[in-house]
Amino acid sequence: LLPLGKILSSNLSLNPFYAGTFRSFSAANSGSNVNYCVDLVRAHDKKKYFAGLLIPKEHQASFFTIHAFNVETAIVRNTVHGNEQAGRVRMRWWRDAIDSIYSGNPDA
Repeated sequence: LLPLGKILSSNLSLNPFYAGTFRSFSAANSGSNVNYCVDLVRAHDKKKYFAGLLIPKEHQASFFTIHAFNVETAIVRNTVHGNEQAGRVRMRWWRDAIDSIYSGNPDA
């Protein structure tokens, strides 16, 4: 799951459809993948954020990474402003990112 956190925090800036979509989170600028995921969940899903604080520390990174991915895919509709093709491209980008993780090449 940590490669997904890396993709969430670092590759979003490389995706042209993400330009200007999100506020600049301080954790994203510090390079901490898990902290970026935590900040993303905190900003978009307060209930999941607080629930995540209650689970054991050793499981929090996975919890926040999965829920940050959920936030990312859930807000596609709101961020493409009715442009169906842009939404399809964004979802395809995510599919390719997940495929690269499972192929053993998360930096691709």
